[in-house]
Amino acid sequence: MIFDYPYRATAPEILDDLSLPIQDLSRNLEELEKVNQRLGAYRFLQKALMQLLREEKAQDWTLADLGCGGGDALRYLYDRGEHQSQIANWIGLDHNPRVLEFARTQSLGRTLEYREIDLLDPNADYAAEVGMFNLVLHHFDDEAVIQLLQRAADHCRFIIISDLHRNALAYHAFRLLSLAWRFSYISRHDGKLSVRKSFVRRDWEYILKRVPHREVRIQWHWSFRWNLILKT
Repeated sequence: MIFDYPYRATAPEILDDLSLPIQDLSRNLEELEKVNQRLGAYRFLQKALMQLLREEKAQDWTLADLGCGGGDALRYLYDRGEHQSQIANWIGLDHNPRVLEFARTQSLGRTLEYREIDLLDPNADYAAEVGMFNLVLHHFDDEAVIQLLQRAADHCRFIIISDLHRNALAYHAFRLLSLAWRFSYISRHDGKLSVRKSFVRRDWEYILKRVPHREVRIQWHWSFRWNLILKT
């Protein structure tokens, strides 16, 4: 298949269907965690967080995982003990009650809090020093991404973003890996679609022009991921 997507795709992903059978949903969340572990995506996220905590001499901060899904990124960061003295509160926020139940089940024994919240609701109420969007923003069109970041800027001092790079190599690499790893129909479909819905640098430039911030850092990583740190 020829990859030709100069603009972000807009089709909905299967995972966004709130009526998805729980067994299919659970398997997809497990497979997402497997991909992120094997490709080292969590390490890039951790590096960005540690850089921010050191620079700001953080103490007793709250970290809010915005659109936390199954809570995999939050668990990974929590389990790295070096953050424990600087982050006092670990919160996952998502609008899907079933993914939150999965996250709670997977997070037993950890002091992680999960809350149901619609981040696009203008009345959504949360506060944190750091708001984190991990593989969330590509689910939304540009205008919704801008709204999410504008509202996060109202609630958080800093925003960390980790998301995919729209690229032909990334698309075909995932297509082959999903077959080799025998992923479910959801992961095979949504993984390829996620790449088509993801970002190139000019997308970030357009979005960030409309989001208030004092400073932004953008880094690209070899596994076709963008990491951004916004100081709001």
